[in-house]
Amino acid sequence: MLSPRLLDALREYWRSRRPQVYLFPSSSGHRGVDQPISDKTIWNVCRAAARRAGLPYKNIHPHTLMHYSACRTMPSDVGRNGAGAHIS
Repeated sequence: MLSPRLLDALREYWRSRRPQVYLFPSSSGHRGVDQPISDKTIWNVCRAAARRAGLPYKNIHPHTLMHYSACRTMPSDVGRNGAGAHIS
């Protein structure tokens, strides 16, 4: 499901950071160390990636990526009305 390029990037991140509890831990900000990154951080990363890709970033959010991923991994013979059975 992950592209080879993304898998390589995640492996490199793992080798360099060696996270102990969470794959993407929070920095030592208000959440503290050994806590997961916040949902706001995820939103900001999505918006920044959309901006870099030249997309209308105001319409891109984490939930959009979930739908995109679900559609990309769905069998090609599944119509729009039958998608719910494959996602749930």
